[in-house]
Amino acid sequence: MRNILLCIILIVVGCTSPAAYTAFCPVNNEQWKPEDAVCFDIKTTALQDTSSLILLVRTCEAHHFQQRLLPLAITQDWHHLKTPRTDTILVEIADTLGHWRGKGIHHRDITLPLSTVPPADSLIGKITIRPCTATPVHGISHVGVELR
Repeated sequence: MRNILLCIILIVVGCTSPAAYTAFCPVNNEQWKPEDAVCFDIKTTALQDTSSLILLVRTCEAHHFQQRLLPLAITQDWHHLKTPRTDTILVEIADTLGHWRGKGIHHRDITLPLSTVPPADSLIGKITIRPCTATPVHGISHVGVELR
């Protein structure tokens, strides 16, 4: 039985396309303040096609996030584009019945496709993420970005 499970895991992992860039940054899970922005400095080699930018939010059970939706502001500043792009999105932490989304044992990872990034010889830029709330957020342990 264990061998079958191991084979299934290897097939799933092998079929997933590799990410050009993946990074996580920890945040204070007791009080992530709007002024405590998380910054990712990205330098990666050439990407042939348009890439997907994926936002990753990791919640923890120790400091449960009380709201269903988490508002975040994401600013993308790519060197090959003229102007920075800022998006405000709502990350659905729980469904309408209050059940947690995401997967994980100690942390729950929520994966959210954010936008596409046009191809370039190399991707150099900065992504900044901060909560769009009047009060500090708790229950979020890490935020991350992935280019795939």
